[in-house]
Amino acid sequence: MLRSWVYQSEDELDGSSHWGQVGSYSGGGFVQDLAATQEDSFALLKPLFDNLWLDRGTRAVFVDFTVYNANINLFCVIKYVAYSFSCSS
Repeated sequence: MLRSWVYQSEDELDGSSHWGQVGSYSGGGFVQDLAATQEDSFALLKPLFDNLWLDRGTRAVFVDFTVYNANINLFCVIKYVAYSFSCSS
C-alpha cells in the first residue's frame, strides 16, 4: 500500500500542529512527498487525484517546501495552507 493512503501520526512525521481560524490541525495526516522534477511530481500526484485522495472530507491541504538562494546563502522554509469548508443544506 502506498504511504500516501496511510494516516501517519505527528510523531511519525516529526510534524507540528497548526492553528487555523476555526480550529487546530495536528501534525499528522496523509502525506505525499514530491519528486525533484515537475514531470515526476505530476506522475506521483495523478493517481491520487484520479482516485479522489482529496475529497469532501478534506479540510485543509498543507504544502511545505524549502528553497535556497545561493547568492546570499539563505534557506527559506515555506508552508502554504489551503482550507476547505463544506456547506450542508
